[in-house]
Amino acid sequence: MTLTGGLWFAVASFDISDRARSMLLLFAGISNLLMIIALIRLRYVMQRVLADIRSYDGKGKIGGNFIIVGTFCALLLFAAIGSFVTSCGPAAYFTKNVAVKATP
Repeated sequence: MTLTGGLWFAVASFDISDRARSMLLLFAGISNLLMIIALIRLRYVMQRVLADIRSYDGKGKIGGNFIIVGTFCALLLFAAIGSFVTSCGPAAYFTKNVAVKATP
């Protein structure tokens, strides 16, 4: 989420070309999709470790609760979709900063 926020800040704040904005937004979208995969994999591995610990302690198996993982994945997916949509035409969403000189 920090990566997405930082890239969107760079796209909105710095005076760069629309092509560079598109590339940064595409990178943000791809990063979000990869983060979803990593998050699901991490949850799977931790669930297996927890099951092994419970088995070693002689406790029964418990089902996984994926509410938090699902919520984070949904948020990352929405951010990825927003990045991809915006990357198609960044000029429509971001205006270039124009310095206004004060006249004496």
